[in-house]
Amino acid sequence: MGMTRETGVSSPTDLPFQNTTASTSGQADKKPGASGRVFAITKGHAANTS
Repeated sequence: MGMTRETGVSSPTDLPFQNTTASTSGQADKKPGASGRVFAITKGHAANTS
């Protein structure tokens, strides 16, 4: 449960943070980037668990 909670907090925190950093340039580029990062982490964790 702890891991799931940490991931949830990191996801929403990273989204707004990146948006604020690149609010004028690379907004759309940053959004998919953050999502990809979260997916990669989830995939890696799943593979490790498996």
